[in-house]
Amino acid sequence: MNIFAAAKEMQQPKPAKRGKGEPAVEIAGVKKLAAVSLAIKAFQALYAVVDAEVKATGMNRFIAKGIETKTAPESFDACEGEGYKANIQLKRKSSASAIPEEERALCAANNITVVKRVSRPACYVFNPAYTNDQKVLTALSKALEKMIEKGTLPDDIIMQQSEESVWVVGDNCIAEVFASGDAAKAAALLPVVTTMATRPTVAQEEIPAAMKYAIDLMGEAQDALKASAAEKKAA
Repeated sequence: MNIFAAAKEMQQPKPAKRGKGEPAVEIAGVKKLAAVSLAIKAFQALYAVVDAEVKATGMNRFIAKGIETKTAPESFDACEGEGYKANIQLKRKSSASAIPEEERALCAANNITVVKRVSRPACYVFNPAYTNDQKVLTALSKALEKMIEKGTLPDDIIMQQSEESVWVVGDNCIAEVFASGDAAKAAALLPVVTTMATRPTVAQEEIPAAMKYAIDLMGEAQDALKASAAEKKAA
């Protein structure tokens, strides 16, 4: 018998279920906290809409610059009026972002590097149930396979841990996207291998006006929150 082929898969512990909470306790400030939380959610919904619009415009500029230079374009500053700016960035997806199989195939077809990131290597480990069994450990140190065949040791002394890994984009993926100079390919590949970031800022002297403008946007923020909720419900 091949003891490694017969090894059982290690089971990961499941998180304990949370119990039911106690009845609500009256605390001053909860109303304000909840109202502010709702306002934040509304503005986050509006932010997502506007952020997507700005990123779409920024992406078009990145594609134009990348095709022109045939390399990864630099981040740039955008502005609207006086004192309102945003740094627009195009970055490769991080090693935490797995590339699914169909997107790996797209990358391979266009010479975009993807690499395998292993978070948990495949290996065999000793069953923890026998860690403190000196009789078992002593026998194991002498002749593991021989004694398993004789029945001296349990046949599940060795357990298998399967590999956990994901495929992620390589460090030079953005430059590789633009290497061909093909704008259509760049538009198709960039969402696969990159993420965009906007870093908006308001000049110190414009903060009072910006806060007033934000208050005026509350109605638009409420509409964005409703639209977001409707989209989630439909999905």
